[in-house]
Amino acid sequence: MSEKIEKKIDEYLDRQPYLKKCLSEHLVNKSSLAKKIKNELNIGAFSTIHLALNKIQENSSETYDSAKKIINKSNVEVKTDVLVFIGKNHLEKVMDIVNKAASLNEEIDFLKLKHSWIVFSSKKYEKQLSALSFKKHLNVTKILIQSPPSIEDTLGVLGKIVNNFSNQGINIIEFISCWTNTLILIETKQLSTAMKVLGKQIG
Repeated sequence: MSEKIEKKIDEYLDRQPYLKKCLSEHLVNKSSLAKKIKNELNIGAFSTIHLALNKIQENSSETYDSAKKIINKSNVEVKTDVLVFIGKNHLEKVMDIVNKAASLNEEIDFLKLKHSWIVFSSKKYEKQLSALSFKKHLNVTKILIQSPPSIEDTLGVLGKIVNNFSNQGINIIEFISCWTNTLILIETKQLSTAMKVLGKQIG
């Protein structure tokens, strides 16, 4: 019975992530929260709910602390004036541009997905890639977060990064994660706020 109650409480907190975050960081009064949950869900005794909150808090805190350690050990690279192009067709022509840039040792990133492709480039290839894409973002900022390999086995790292950006009103235009690299695209006007957010977490 207690496991069912714990599951229902966990689901309740998942619907209100700010409460779960406060619980994991020990910023909420568990007795008050237990009363609130008892009144709203009408499940179990107060003591049972309180015990379930203790267990959820313990598990959440471990996840939070592990994610925090990974982010703290990460490095950040920032590049402004990045152009982003998204398309579906003309893959061969796109690859010709990407390969040409790579042969000249120019910075260009390319990702092929099932139904689309995406290219991050400099202004040099704007005209060519604009003609091949159906959507583009001009002069945005690319934030590359390089984390330890243990990020793959650590729960909650990417969620924490995204939540911290969202809490500060930062809109993430594109988000790509591959192994130890996390690439985030934002509007350049929000770079100062983004760096303040990351500065509190990294290093």
